[in-house]
Amino acid sequence: MSRNTSLADVITLAEIRALADPKSFERGTAYYHDGAVSRLTERDGELSATVRGTYRYRVELSVGDDDTLGYTCN
Repeated sequence: MSRNTSLADVITLAEIRALADPKSFERGTAYYHDGAVSRLTERDGELSATVRGTYRYRVELSVGDDDTLGYTCN
């Protein structure tokens, strides 16, 4: 990660839409509006949350090595 690039620089709605297929994006939006996203925290430039969907899982967003939005989801 570039020292000059922060998560706020790369986390845009357009970037999130680009990372998810349309159905996943729609489902994620519904989870958020239905209160299924919890434990939203930011630490050391990484945003993480717990999501209650079909099962409980963890999502993490960060700045990747190429200064783009990166993610992991278990």
